[in-house]
Amino acid sequence: MSISRIAILLFAVVAGLYWIPHMLVTAPFERANYAADVTGKMDQIKGALNEMLEQTDGACLRGEPYLIPKDAEVTGQFTGADEKYLPKTCDRCDDLATAGLLDKTVTENGDGGSSHFSTKFRLTKLGRSAYSENVRSSRDSNLKVIEWKFCFGKTQLHHIDEALPSIMVSGNTYVGVRYTSEVVNPTPFLFDPRSKPLRLKVPSKGPPALNESRVTSIVFYPDGKAEVEDGFRYGKFVNQ
Repeated sequence: MSISRIAILLFAVVAGLYWIPHMLVTAPFERANYAADVTGKMDQIKGALNEMLEQTDGACLRGEPYLIPKDAEVTGQFTGADEKYLPKTCDRCDDLATAGLLDKTVTENGDGGSSHFSTKFRLTKLGRSAYSENVRSSRDSNLKVIEWKFCFGKTQLHHIDEALPSIMVSGNTYVGVRYTSEVVNPTPFLFDPRSKPLRLKVPSKGPPALNESRVTSIVFYPDGKAEVEDGFRYGKFVNQ
């Protein structure tokens, strides 16, 4: 028997030792695992992705939440523009003014031979069309928290491109996914060069207005809760 035939025979034996158990045992298990943890939980996977996209919407600029007295009037028209409340951490106000969403006024005030400057911000017409704020309670019963943002569309899941078979780590089940999101009802300003100071995530003009596909993982806890674990990768997504 020639060396080539021996090599072919050895290869066939080794392949058989791997593929026969794989086809009879491993493959059916993987299919059942995929059906249970991916196909069967697709609604939870989509829900977790949409929840994450709502919290990190790239079509919005979120400001640093700030505190105001619980009895203070909330106008819904950039309450924080009042100097009494404007947080010193409003590091994006100048960017918002550059983009035309806020009107910035600097006033010099003299007092006893010295002078100081005060800065006020007011919403422009463009700013009013994109601005919203939410009021929630604070740990301090004498205060309330203002959460504010400027939005130029709403980002949500468009489709899932690919999902990997699940793996188990420390009692939790992980499913790696590649997904594509879209911006629903994007405003023209999102594509306007004036928006560049805001560093928004600009999708394709569409329709649909799609963002580039991204990779992440969904973790399922033993209690059934699911959420996005963006820092975890495995399999073919490990370096993506």
